[in-house]
Amino acid sequence: MIPLAPSALAAPAEDYRSYLDQARFYLKKGWRDDAAQQLELAVASEDGALDPEVWMLLARVSYERFDLGRARFAADRALVQSRTPAQTDEARELLSYFDAQFGVVTVRGPQDGSTARLRLSSTSLQLDPDLVGFIRGVADRVGRPVVLPYVLGLPAGTYELDGVPVTVVAGGSSEVSLRGARVDLRSVGVEVAATVLGTVGRRAADLYPAPTAEVGLSIPVGSLDVGGRLAVGAQTHQTPEQVSGGLGLGAGLHAGVVIPGTGPFFVRPAMVLDVTSTPGFGLPCAALSDGTFRCSEGADVQQLLVYAPALGLGANGELTALYQNRRQARSLGFGVRLSAGVRTASVPGKGTVDVDGPRDWTLDPEDRGILVGVGRASLTIRIGL
Repeated sequence: MIPLAPSALAAPAEDYRSYLDQARFYLKKGWRDDAAQQLELAVASEDGALDPEVWMLLARVSYERFDLGRARFAADRALVQSRTPAQTDEARELLSYFDAQFGVVTVRGPQDGSTARLRLSSTSLQLDPDLVGFIRGVADRVGRPVVLPYVLGLPAGTYELDGVPVTVVAGGSSEVSLRGARVDLRSVGVEVAATVLGTVGRRAADLYPAPTAEVGLSIPVGSLDVGGRLAVGAQTHQTPEQVSGGLGLGAGLHAGVVIPGTGPFFVRPAMVLDVTSTPGFGLPCAALSDGTFRCSEGADVQQLLVYAPALGLGANGELTALYQNRRQARSLGFGVRLSAGVRTASVPGKGTVDVDGPRDWTLDPEDRGILVGVGRASLTIRIGL
């Protein structure tokens, strides 16, 4: 048995005959799945891709595995690469049979990458025992979890697919949309991001961009992609004497839509609500006769700047764009995430500051509320579970 190592795909072109011989051996044993694997390795080689014999055998094995789409493609390649009249006639005959007897049904779910166990039953009389067996084989194949969208070939006739009536016309195609497809772990993603967070506004003039680490989880719910995330960042600010700051913590929830039909790309516009702590917003203060300080945004006398922490609630629009083939188990995606929005924050109304000993300060109530703009740019890794 030839090990199916990654290096096998890079085998020399002249070795494709060994894959063909191994496939024939597996077929004698009735091991069609193993034979199909060997034939796929053969047609992936330079010389094997030009051999009509390999393509024709792959077409027949794919048909016996109830994979009409692959069978038709292989038969077409056998016709293109045919070298003799006999090979041409054989490929044309098989393609004509497919076109005369079968049609194609594309099954879509709420999201690309979701899975379903499909219930397929024929509702029309089928007299050909070979086609009856093919229908049963397809029903058994899709009765196991399949990743949507899924293309299946069926003999012409009428069917019910998860209770939805479907008419298959020979040589034609149709589409069925399912809403009950269950969550697939390949659609559940762990998202890790390295982010730069910027804050703009009159009250945020002293804040520097904050490098931030984020980790979150996204889960498909119907046509939506929802999830949550946690963040921790180093938020610094400029004081008159030095750069200071501390950790800023955050948590958020997102709800978005994964754009369908983008192939190996994961594109998700979303809305995000988050709660974020900011270590220090600058407050100008004036000393009072009793030794305390009164702080106000528009203070005429600014004898002291107090940097007070604030807890804010933000609303953001976000776009995530990744390269990730979610049809593969444990897929890994790389890309970017951009967002922009607004944040309202509330600064404490009083506190203490060390100025030759602890001194109390108070903030005018009308200055406690802060409204700033927020932008984020992230390098993101998404791990499909």
